[in-house]
Parts: sequence; structure tokens; C-alpha cells
Amino acid sequence: MARHLLSSLLAFLLCLFTTGLAAQGVRDIRLAEHDGFTRVVIEADSGIRARVHNRSAHDNVVTIELNGVRSLPSAVKTTGEETLIRGNRIDRAPDRRLALLHFRTSGAVQVRDLELAGPRRLVFDFHDASEVSRPSASPGRRPRIIIDPGHGGSDPGAVGRLNGRAVYEKDVALAVGIKLERLLRQDPRFDVGMTRRTDVRIGLVQRTQEATRQRGDLFISIHANAVEGRAAQQRARGFEIWTWNRQANSSAAARAMEQLENRDLGVSRENNRILTSMMMDALESQALVSRRVARAMEDRIRAHPRFRGTYRGINSARFRVLEIYDMPSILVELGFMTHPEEIKMLASDSFQNTYAQVLYDGIVHYFEQADPNFPRSSSRVAAGR
Repeated sequence: MARHLLSSLLAFLLCLFTTGLAAQGVRDIRLAEHDGFTRVVIEADSGIRARVHNRSAHDNVVTIELNGVRSLPSAVKTTGEETLIRGNRIDRAPDRRLALLHFRTSGAVQVRDLELAGPRRLVFDFHDASEVSRPSASPGRRPRIIIDPGHGGSDPGAVGRLNGRAVYEKDVALAVGIKLERLLRQDPRFDVGMTRRTDVRIGLVQRTQEATRQRGDLFISIHANAVEGRAAQQRARGFEIWTWNRQANSSAAARAMEQLENRDLGVSRENNRILTSMMMDALESQALVSRRVARAMEDRIRAHPRFRGTYRGINSARFRVLEIYDMPSILVELGFMTHPEEIKMLASDSFQNTYAQVLYDGIVHYFEQADPNFPRSSSRVAAGR
């Protein structure tokens, strides 16, 4: 009897083990064209490992080897017209644990890979080798910074009071944005664009569309914060940086921020499943870069005596204005319109120059870190010049 029970238990455990292996698989393989590169996304279980072969710039076939595969789609889903990749094929090894994905390229390419979570995705970006090797700061390819002054027109944003008069977030954001634009235009290493330069209301989706239309390399949305309640208004102050996050933030303050900043969507959202998956992949990979931008900006904020004691750090939330698929993006909250001392800084022309200068310094610091070909300049651009 004991032997029978033991054998039954072993058989049961073996069945569970086999079922677990069978559950390991590739659920989806999708390919989409982006501006300047092609992205292949493999949605897979954690037991699957990947390697890329034929990375040489002279090869015209790139093979992604998947190990530990127990299930596999029959084809690669594609969206848009193929440019860098002109065909693909899936080969399955006889033992059904190995799969080979072959991508025929239109020319020499370089492949960059990363991994995203929730669900787990293996991401492979195919770049034209000649474009990758070209310095991004070469003539005609200077980084283009898109400045987005928040709110505007009939949307005043947060409201503060100074000496009995109302001060509006939309005006502070525009003033700092224009000063930042001036600094960037004085620096020959940058191009610059703005989503608005006047007191006009623009929807959140229109802002992201304008950034894409201007082919930006970095998007910075400028805002100022506010809280309700006398006690909170006396306490809440400080500079804050936000990046996009797929998950809604769990903190009450962040949920309030999401509700405030997402109140004007402008147009309906895309509901095509395959396209939405591709967009989410792109957003999450851009969010990784955006956090590097935020950390570079943070270095300069912490170093500035005006902000060192009140800086609130880097946070993330699902802000619609940061849903840009082809460039990193951050949202900065300069301070609190409702704080009795901070409103004086936010409304001051002199301090607005200081805000613009620290933003400019953070942008320069990021590109100096991110691009070894970015020219280092010994001359500094003075705010308000």
C-alpha cells in the first residue's frame, strides 16, 4: 500500500512538473516599424532564454535563438510597412525546446536588446548600422528638445495668491519655458521646439502629437503643484520630477496628480490590441531612458543651493502627456503655487531664470552622460542673457 501511494505521489508530482514545463512558452511575437528602427518584441515566460546571432554589420540575416521553448506562435505579427526587415521565418528544433527566429534585413544592421517586465518581454531593436555609427551631435543632427509649458488658455492650472492677486500655473510654466528655450537656443549644441508659446489651451494628446511632429529627442513638460487645506499648504513645497509608469501609482498624492494632469485627454485612445501592445512596449522602453534623464536632472537640482533642502525626488505615474513612443519624456513640478514662500519664487522673474537654468543644466548633464560624441563646452550659458 505504501509503495502504491509513493508511486502515485511520484506520478502526480511528475504530472505537475510536466504541466509546468508545458506552460513555459512564447505567447506572442510582434514586429513594428518605428522612426529610425524596427522593434521585435517576444512575450515569453521566465524560463525562456534568448541569444542573438549574426550581429556583424556585414550580415543580412539576424537570428534570435530561443531556448527552453515549449509553445510557440506560428507566425510573427507585423504592423506597418517593413523597411529594415524584409522577411522573417520561424524554425523549430526537433526536441521542441529550441526555436530560431530568422530576420532578413535590407542592409547592415545593429541589434540592441533589453528586457521588460509585467508581462515579461524580450525586446530587440534593429537599427541601420550607418545611422547608429553616425554621431548624434553631428551637423544637422543636434538633439532637439521639446518644451511643453503646461495648461494654457481657459485651463489656468493651479492657482496661487501673492499680495492679494491670483498667480496662475499656466503663466509660470510659459515664462519658465520661454526662458529655457532662450538658453537652449543660445547653445549651438541643441535644437529646440515648443508645444505652445502663447496663452492657448492645447489638449494632452495634441501636445504629444506636436512633440512627435517636431521629431524631438527629449520632451520636458513644465508644471507647478498645489494642495488643498491650510496645514498642507504651509508644509508642501519643493521641486519634483515625474516619469511615465504603466502602473497607476498607489500613493494618494500620486493618484491626485494623475487625476489632475490627465483631466483633458482631447481624443479617444487607440484600442487595437496589437497596436496597443506595440505602443506599450515602446512606452516602457522609453520610460527606462526617461528615468536616466530624470536622474541626470536630479544631480543638478541637488547641487543647487536653492533646491537642495526642499527637493522631493523622482516619482512615476501614468501621465497621458508623457505617453510619447519615440522619445524620452519627463514632467517637472517646479514647486507649489499654494506655499506662501514658494509662490514668491514661482512668480519672480529672477527665480524663473533660476528654474530655467537648472533645467538647462540637467539637459546638458544628461546628454554629456548619454552620448560620448556630445560636444563638451567650457563656456556656460547664463540665464536671462
